[in-house]
Amino acid sequence: YKAIGAIVNGLTITGEAGGLWQFSAPLLAKQVIPTSGGLSTAATADSRTVNPIRMADTQIYMDAHATGIPGTTLINANLISFDLNIDAKRHMKTFAGSEFPGGWGDGRMEGTLKTVLEFGSTSKTLLDEMLASTGVALERNIRIKATQGSSVSRKGLYIDFSGMQSEPVKLWDDRDGNMVVSLSWTGKHSTANASTGPAVSGDWLRILVENGSSSTT
Repeated sequence: YKAIGAIVNGLTITGEAGGLWQFSAPLLAKQVIPTSGGLSTAATADSRTVNPIRMADTQIYMDAHATGIPGTTLINANLISFDLNIDAKRHMKTFAGSEFPGGWGDGRMEGTLKTVLEFGSTSKTLLDEMLASTGVALERNIRIKATQGSSVSRKGLYIDFSGMQSEPVKLWDDRDGNMVVSLSWTGKHSTANASTGPAVSGDWLRILVENGSSSTT
């Protein structure tokens, strides 16, 4: 089968301690048709090496919403899993006189990040701040990154997410008999989220893939 005019309509990236990062991306297409032929020789000739991303190589920073990314509060020892979900809000557009869509439209992209932390001093600080607030949402700038190698062989993936805690927190979940805290963050613009990629005046999400760069920043 072949999808005509396919576009990506979102992205999910997940990771759990002891495993590998995984991703999925839903697609929209004008039409799906059967085909008797396979991919062309040119399409199958690309044999780039795929480098799995291990949670063992993963670091997470979680700092104040106004603090530049990356911050200084490293919480690797507490992170059990993360789940980044991006909804591109795209839709196919069909008009009179056409059987199939002729294009697509874009809505306002939204995203969430769920972090599951073992309960300890770090997660307690977040909960205490949230419980002590009077109508003010808990906000954080978060960097999740994984790197391998150095200098010209350096490979990495960086997720910079700015958000506010957006769902009720269940006290207490458990994992293998240990208490855990699940925090769900909804993307919120931060002027301090501007260190990854092209220069901008802030953002709520920035993702950088580094593949054999000579740069170490």
